Amino acid sequence: MVESKLSGGNSSLKIGIGLPALHDDKAKYAKIMNLLLAVCEDHDCHFIEQAGYDKSLLLNYAKDKVNVKNVHSFNEGVEPWFQFMHQLDFVVSTRIHGGMAGISNGIPTIVIPTDMRILELINAMKLPSVSFEDAMNKKIVSLLELMRAAKKDFIAFETNRIDRLIHYKHMIESVGLRMDPVLVEVLRGNYTVS
Repeated sequence: MVESKLSGGNSSLKIGIGLPALHDDKAKYAKIMNLLLAVCEDHDCHFIEQAGYDKSLLLNYAKDKVNVKNVHSFNEGVEPWFQFMHQLDFVVSTRIHGGMAGISNGIPTIVIPTDMRILELINAMKLPSVSFEDAMNKKIVSLLELMRAAKKDFIAFETNRIDRLIHYKHMIESVGLRMDPVLVEVLRGNYTVS
């Protein structure tokens, strides 16, 4: 749906950007920020701060390209963060928590892994992603180009998710516990994102 909006010329998307944890590598930070700022060019972008240094690094690097009001921090727990995610049309994250905040709230998401740990989690969960190398080498300058460059297999993602839930259900039931009813509904195929 997002891709069809973009292909049709609709540029009024509200995008969440998970900022990179590359404060110690200025060259990589500059490359990924150039891509993220290019993706934001025609959209209402909101930057999600996950570490204390994120906001100052972003504002220092982006200068007047970012409105400080569009930089958000959710230090009081995940509930306000998740409520905010429901306002977005799309998420691009360079961190696993930012990506999972989008995915777990039903927001189309692409993760660009900036380290091996994030890449391993993406591969284990079959998340939509663009490798850091591809993100740097393909000269991506729009959200549509980023979406088209993404490795995504939604059947593999859903199969993996259900397989892991079945394993989780057996594991917690083996110690006399019951699975959360929301997760039971996912297994039944009755789950919809609110």
